[in-house]
Amino acid sequence: MENLDSIKKIVREILEVDEKARNSDKWLIIETLRRMGFKIYVDYKELDAMPSWETIRRTRQLLQAENNNLRASEEIEQIRNKRREEFKEYFGHPTNETINQPMRTKGIEIKTIVNEKGRVIF
Repeated sequence: MENLDSIKKIVREILEVDEKARNSDKWLIIETLRRMGFKIYVDYKELDAMPSWETIRRTRQLLQAENNNLRASEEIEQIRNKRREEFKEYFGHPTNETINQPMRTKGIEIKTIVNEKGRVIF
């Protein structure tokens, strides 16, 4: 939890002062890592052409769910499950009572989920 608190603090500080970070997850990620002391070497001119890290992560997640031979090792699966539970505990997780009615935008149905703390999480 301490790590989540420190990351949350850093991200908040960046978002408060950096409009580019508010508009670009890629920029936010790089700035967060930089403030945490990591050395990141990226040609900033190519940053917009790079796929988002979340797109890569979600694609990996989808492929692994569809193909058992692409799954991570049991040790990594356990680590990911532990982190998932830590996030649920830290941010709260949805219950049946907190799921709002679906809304539609541009013909797509979107369901908003609010956690116990009243935060929209999806």
